[in-house]
Amino acid sequence: MIAVDIAGMQASEVLASKIKSRILSNDTMNPVYGAAYFNSAFDQINYVFGTDYKEKSSSNDVQLYIKNMNLIYGDNYLSASKLKAKTALGLLDPFLYYSAYALATGKDFEYPMIEFGDYKYLPAFRGIFTPYGLESKWLNHFKNSYTPFQINFSQGKHKTGTSFGAEVIIDKITEKGHLDIGCNLAIWKQPKLLYLDPLKAPNKRGYSFEMNLKLNLDETKAIYSALGYKTSGFRLGYPLKATPLIRVGLAFKL
Repeated sequence: MIAVDIAGMQASEVLASKIKSRILSNDTMNPVYGAAYFNSAFDQINYVFGTDYKEKSSSNDVQLYIKNMNLIYGDNYLSASKLKAKTALGLLDPFLYYSAYALATGKDFEYPMIEFGDYKYLPAFRGIFTPYGLESKWLNHFKNSYTPFQINFSQGKHKTGTSFGAEVIIDKITEKGHLDIGCNLAIWKQPKLLYLDPLKAPNKRGYSFEMNLKLNLDETKAIYSALGYKTSGFRLGYPLKATPLIRVGLAFKL
């Protein structure tokens, strides 16, 4: 039930992440990507701070998230103020302001990054809602002349201890003709999900890995696919249970 409560906002998070990958593959931000990124990345902030917590609603996902978390973990485990404080981390995202600027001006522009040697770098932060509590995520975006990549970390405190996670996302490790080959790896330690008594759930390690393939048909179109595996556990945008991972899709450059 909790996973369903937060699924809508997390769908927007996944979309924002995909759009940001496109932005990172270029040196410029354009108004189309700006509009798409701002609307998706700002969705969680807008939802949490735009909710009237005094007026109870049986269909408001944020209120349902707080209610169900407290039903499982005890009164006052989660409150509107805690949710707002964690959500405010999303304001520490340079791409949010770059996209707003591109949207407001209607112009393409080269967005700044911190340069050191052959690399460029930008940090960002997000608050993550999980089925066992709140986590803080520190995102590290890197670019070199060959490919963009990310090294991200997350951490949170919950009833049975501390959760943590780390992920490495590399768009292109190598290329074979028109085929780009990348990877998406993650490890974590968190309470075991779908456990009979969540208050006694042991903390378990888990992982996921994917090999990403991008076949460039021409300068504007590509076919994406990903193959991998994920153990049981929470990772944003993935099933909760252990499962093989197969993804196929089309991409169009705007």
